[in-house]
Amino acid sequence: MDAIISDLRRLRRLARGMLLARGVAWTLVAVLSVALLAGLIDFAVRWPRELRMVLWTATLLALVLAAGRVLVSAWRFAPSLTEVALRVERSVPGLGGLLA
Repeated sequence: MDAIISDLRRLRRLARGMLLARGVAWTLVAVLSVALLAGLIDFAVRWPRELRMVLWTATLLALVLAAGRVLVSAWRFAPSLTEVALRVERSVPGLGGLLA
């Protein structure tokens, strides 16, 4: 029984790590995409320096808030072992009613 509990805990840690990795990847994609788009718009329009600084600051703030939301929710992911066991039972047909 201890081995099963240990495996469920390991699976929960793995799922949390995968959520964090996905959050970091999406954050990097968003940062690079927004920076490229903002750079292209800035190159094409050539707004005054003050307006550019306001837009870049607002963009950076929005990205930080979005990244924080994604990463904090992934960091707080902590399902109970019963929830993990039920999820495993649903995904593996032969384990129905055995783990939880």
